[in-house]
Amino acid sequence: MIYKFYKYTVFCITFIVIIGSLSVHMLDTEFAGKLTQEDNSDLIAKGEKLYKKSSCIGCHGKMGKNPTDSNWPNLAGQPTKYLYQQMIDIRDGNRNNGISSLMGGSIKNLENEKAYLIALYLSTL
Repeated sequence: MIYKFYKYTVFCITFIVIIGSLSVHMLDTEFAGKLTQEDNSDLIAKGEKLYKKSSCIGCHGKMGKNPTDSNWPNLAGQPTKYLYQQMIDIRDGNRNNGISSLMGGSIKNLENEKAYLIALYLSTL
């Protein structure tokens, strides 16, 4: 009898842990978007055009994977939220470590929407 109770308790705890961890991920809109398979292809295409027209390529490479200097980051495949926040922080002067001041001058007039589109594109590479 104790074995059946123990087995049921283990099952319930496991179930609660799994559901709990999934619910935490559901709060993250980027993760939730992947679950619903949103079609962002038009936004990604806009981001690609913006990236390729910008001065970003000069330092980070055509696909954001081959920076021209080893001190500059590889942008391809980074999370959209992370890339967006870094661009905004550098643009607004909230991040000025290393040589980010060089980038700050290049993106000082970058609008939030365009920064997001570029970040979305780079995250898909």
